[in-house]
Amino acid sequence: MTAPLGKISLRYYQQEAVGAFIAYLKKHNKGNGIIVLPTGAGKSYVVSELIRIFAGDYNGRVVVASHTKKIVQQDYDAACELWPEGKKLFGINSDGLGYRSTKKQVIFGGIQSMCKSATAIGKVNLLIVDESHKINMDDAIQYKTFINDLLKINPNMRVLGLTATEYRPGVGLIYGPSSLQIFDDLVYKANTKQLIKEGFLAKPITPKIAEGARINTEGLPVSSGPTKDFLEPELAERVNIKRLIDIQTAAVLAGTNPNEKIAGFAVNIEHAESMAASYRSLGETSVAVVHSKINENGDELLDEYVDGDTRVLISVNMFVEGFDAPNIQVLDVRKPTKSPSRYVQMIGRGFRLCEAIGKISFVVFDFAGNVSEHGPVDEVSGDYRGEKALGNKKCKQCGEEYHARLSRCPHCGFKPVGGGKDWEDKSSEDPGSLSLISEPKWFDVDYIHCAKPNPKKPLPSSIVVHYYCIEKKKFTKEISFDDDGKLWLKMHLGSDVPFDVMNFFKGGFRTKLRNPKRIFVDDAGASSLILKYEF
Repeated sequence: MTAPLGKISLRYYQQEAVGAFIAYLKKHNKGNGIIVLPTGAGKSYVVSELIRIFAGDYNGRVVVASHTKKIVQQDYDAACELWPEGKKLFGINSDGLGYRSTKKQVIFGGIQSMCKSATAIGKVNLLIVDESHKINMDDAIQYKTFINDLLKINPNMRVLGLTATEYRPGVGLIYGPSSLQIFDDLVYKANTKQLIKEGFLAKPITPKIAEGARINTEGLPVSSGPTKDFLEPELAERVNIKRLIDIQTAAVLAGTNPNEKIAGFAVNIEHAESMAASYRSLGETSVAVVHSKINENGDELLDEYVDGDTRVLISVNMFVEGFDAPNIQVLDVRKPTKSPSRYVQMIGRGFRLCEAIGKISFVVFDFAGNVSEHGPVDEVSGDYRGEKALGNKKCKQCGEEYHARLSRCPHCGFKPVGGGKDWEDKSSEDPGSLSLISEPKWFDVDYIHCAKPNPKKPLPSSIVVHYYCIEKKKFTKEISFDDDGKLWLKMHLGSDVPFDVMNFFKGGFRTKLRNPKRIFVDDAGASSLILKYEF
């Protein structure tokens, strides 16, 4: 019997993610997949629905593994809410939470607690790894040991990773054809910009940062090895300056309402304490600092911030992930980073909606210059050579990299010949006022291609055209024979326009399509939209 759905309905993209993974399993006898959903998009409910299907419909066993007790508890609570009838099947295996269940049909556990418990847990059909970007292929012996031990018991077990960032420092993409990877394929990835437009995520607002409030990272040394980032001692000297801190704090307080929750990101403990002192000196008394050395009351401070009177919480690497505070309305970012994943995780703290306070947007004070370093948060990605912000270019004068949508280098101010921006390109030359969400931009077209229909199959109902661009990008346009389609045909063919699909292919129009010089594209992941053509 099919397991009944609980009282929460999945959003369309959550349903798509679940369906994509089920289809992936049916198509491939082997292989492990990754689902990527931005922070705040509700990946806990995707986990819960997969549990309902595998444990309820298929009578299988499921283990949900993560690296912190907080995420273990969040996943357990979400599953209980979505599928309350299945709660009797659930168990927790976490030393931090005080439970060591091994026999339940569904186990939520911390990897540290479970890594040597595969024999006790027994046969598992599906292992779900939450925050799967935390699996470091060189160091995460616990994950690999646990997975290999479970595979000895059931060689047919499949593994699914869920994350907001499918890459990590020094590794790049966490899936692909490599013996070092646990995950083989990207199964589904939601579009951050689209979810914001549709009202599923809060919209980030980036006020202009005055030049005197920006952190200067020019010339700072960067760590060697694959996990490159600014060296902390030298970076701390640049950020922990009282006059600079007071200017930044005053800008945040002047640009926010008195009751809005502020989450601050600091470089180290000394910097965090200096930020807290600055807030207090400027009249804000409800301020707290949380960091790794606060062992006794760290969770209490977080809870007091989420549910209590604490207005400002300043963190040192404590709530960049796994911290669920939908009422965060302001991000005070004073931690510069070379890591795209850390950048995305920091900004992700603000994406959650909060109906209780009517939150549909949040403000990001980017004193650290991370937006100019990495570009819009919905365009950041990684590759196999290590982390990389796609779309960067290298300055011919100073050699520093910066995002390609800037017309001049933010480090030295050099503007290359032809580096001017189009009037429709809303990117700014000023790194103090950059948008966190990508803007449409022009791409130079190399050639276009419209494939012939398969003679053994009926004619398609529309025409599919691919634009291959000089920037090594491909954009696809599907043309139907409606008013918009006829306008497209007129632009690409002139006055002689076919009247249906059969006429288009049979009349030889496919080979007569004109090649535009460039196209104006809203390039946001899978749903790229071509807005304009220039011939």
